[in-house]
Amino acid sequence: MKRHGHLTERTASTENIYAGWKVSLKRKPKNRSRRRQADKFRASLAESLTEVQDIIASGVWNVSEKDYGLFHRVQCNKDREICWNKVYRDNVLMHAVMQVDGEILTGSLIADTFSGIKGRGPTKGLHRMREYLNEYRDDQPIYCLKLDIRHYYDNIDRDKLYGMIRRKIKDEKSLRIHWSGIMSCPGKGVPKGNLTSGPYANFYLSPLDHYVKEQLGFRHYARYCDDIVVLSSDKQALRDLLARIKDFVAGYGLEIKQNAQVFPIERNGIDFMGYVFHRHETRLRKRIERDFRRAARKFKEDPSMKHYKSLAAYWGWVKHVTNPEALWNAIVGTPIKELLPKEEKVA
Repeated sequence: MKRHGHLTERTASTENIYAGWKVSLKRKPKNRSRRRQADKFRASLAESLTEVQDIIASGVWNVSEKDYGLFHRVQCNKDREICWNKVYRDNVLMHAVMQVDGEILTGSLIADTFSGIKGRGPTKGLHRMREYLNEYRDDQPIYCLKLDIRHYYDNIDRDKLYGMIRRKIKDEKSLRIHWSGIMSCPGKGVPKGNLTSGPYANFYLSPLDHYVKEQLGFRHYARYCDDIVVLSSDKQALRDLLARIKDFVAGYGLEIKQNAQVFPIERNGIDFMGYVFHRHETRLRKRIERDFRRAARKFKEDPSMKHYKSLAAYWGWVKHVTNPEALWNAIVGTPIKELLPKEEKVA
């Protein structure tokens, strides 16, 4: 396995840190304190970038639990604890680090991992799933193994994660930055909401991806963070695979949820990445379709630009289903191009 060195020079370069700052500007801070920090960072940009550069060049990043904020967000009827670094300077630093080291971690992933990777999001995953399904003949059964990890982010073993990073990176200063970022977080595992958590979560399960696809030979495999789907015409092979995956992830301190199952796709379809896949059809997940109907209803009641943007965002989902125009017209009734509020058309 190749280990990468001499990364500090690239990460601490003025061009890389400036690029990290520009990336941080793409998402406007909602927190008032963070906005003030962002304005202060911009006001003395040269000095601020130099401060980040010095931290990376020295490998000494003094970050602790008090630098993190916690809040709760309800998603899909689940109460999720979101942990995020409140220091804007650290936000820029993490962007700069992951622009270099993140490429190395992503480079070890298989092509069928689709969460939070540039060019490999849900749309890429959707096309991949359709390719898989199209490889089966109409008279050939298709069984699906669907599973996910119980409390995945919370149960990531920090020491094991750091050990995996050490097997990819040998630059000691870069490693000290990763160590500080991993070990400073409150609680256990890696926090949801931190900039590095997504790349770490993808990377931590990469050995499982290679094990299933390369050692066990299951070609029709896809993963979206900790949600995993495997297709096969052999039901018993998938049941045996589930047992092997349980044993494999146990070595990483992880546990498969009890709702893992093997089923024929004709029964319910494959609910994955916001869509439900059938043999010859792709539909929206029921929750997303329900939210889509709600957004359409709000726009009809108040056709303002605010509600138009909310509704238009759902076209990005709808356009990938089977017969997208039929679904859109059934819910909205008017093509998306004709919905733009009149004041915007005039402008």
